[in-house]
Amino acid sequence: MKVMSLLASVAMAVSAMTTHAADAVSEAPSAAIDRITLIYLNHKIYPNGSVECDSKVIGNRSMVGCWNLTMNGKSAPHIWLYEADKFKSVNGSARQLAEGKFSTEPDVTVVKLPLPSDINVGSAVEAFTKG
Repeated sequence: MKVMSLLASVAMAVSAMTTHAADAVSEAPSAAIDRITLIYLNHKIYPNGSVECDSKVIGNRSMVGCWNLTMNGKSAPHIWLYEADKFKSVNGSARQLAEGKFSTEPDVTVVKLPLPSDINVGSAVEAFTKG
């Protein structure tokens, strides 16, 4: 009987760990990074430089930062929340693109304000600025 109880406890623990692992947030896949980079290139957002986009998990969110890369360095990043295969504007510069030049892009949306309380724009910008 004790063996059955022990096995049941182990099974429940493994189930809980598996469920938690499935809920873990991961960085946006490379195909998504390629998509947002192509959107920047198609709209000629940075005509005198090149666009670079990178993905990071910040807090419990998958975020993408994009910036202009030149010989003099890189610009302040545009921050995008990557959820459900969509890029959702986080900071003001990304929001401006989402509402303007990217407004016809099906993969880009504008996040409703106020942002969810777990999103810290300053921390996200800092994460992409410092590399």
